Parts: sequence; structure tokens; C-alpha cells
Amino acid sequence: CKIKRALNLNPYPNPNKKTYYIEFNETIMQAKYVVYIQPDIPISCTKCGAFRPDPYGINVLTQSDYKNTGYDRGHLVPNADYGKDTYIITNVVPMVPQFNRRIWKQIEQMIRNQYKGKLVLKGCEYSDKYVMTKRNNKLYIPVGCSYAVFDSNNMNQVSNLVLLDYGYL
Repeated sequence: CKIKRALNLNPYPNPNKKTYYIEFNETIMQAKYVVYIQPDIPISCTKCGAFRPDPYGINVLTQSDYKNTGYDRGHLVPNADYGKDTYIITNVVPMVPQFNRRIWKQIEQMIRNQYKGKLVLKGCEYSDKYVMTKRNNKLYIPVGCSYAVFDSNNMNQVSNLVLLDYGYL
């Protein structure tokens, strides 16, 4: 399974607390995909504050790279599910506000309501389109995002998975 063979699959929010995993593309400084277990009881954080830098030091982007770009910082692992643990710049991708605040939010809610305790994989597909930030970093814009939900409740057990739901947006 691709999840097991990933080269840049790191546990977040830090190596000791493995809430979710991110496969990261260091060339474009964006997450390829994330893997997490949908919690039974979500832990939202309404006043989390600023995004923390990548604990592994591999992502050069910061919260300020998103300012005045017209794009939201769209969470791959939702704040509504894991709260403060999701406020790491590596867990976000640039999303058009209408997409992030509507359809992506609806998909997060659907997964939250229907798939408690299940393995969730979310990722984005990128083209060569990017915007230059005020700090002269390239912020690559996804052309589509996807999700898949599997019957497992263990991120380390990825053999014999049964696909329960998926979508590409």
C-alpha cells in the first residue's frame, strides 16, 4: 500500500504524539495527503491562534505566506476534529474560500457524522499554478482535492482495507 511506502510520511503534531500522518512534497512545500482516524468525539478549537511551523523543519511556508493571496488556509485534518493539533502550517493547503467554507466543510461534516472511528485519507492534486507570496515563496494551488474513508480504525494496519466512501472535488 502506498501509505506504508511513503518517503516523507511524518506523524503530527510531533514525533511523540501521532494524531495524524502527512505525506509531504518538499518540492512544492505542500501536503500530498494526510491520514487520520475520525474521532468519536471531535475536539474543536475556536481560538487556536497562529499556525505553528512544521516541527520537522521541512516546510518553509508560514501563516504570513497566505496573507492577501485570496486563498484560505484549508485544513486537511479538520480543526473541528483535532483542534490545536491541526494548527501546523504543513496541514493546510491554499483553497478558494467558497470551496473551503462550503463543499470541503460539508465533506468534513459528512465524514464526522457517518464514519466515526474509521481511517480517513485526504489529499490534493497540484498543477504548476502558484502565486508568489510577499516573502517570495511559491504557494501552489490545488486543482482538486479528494477523500477516501476505509473500514480500519488503525493507521498502522493498511492491508486488506475496505473502501467505504470516496470523492474527488
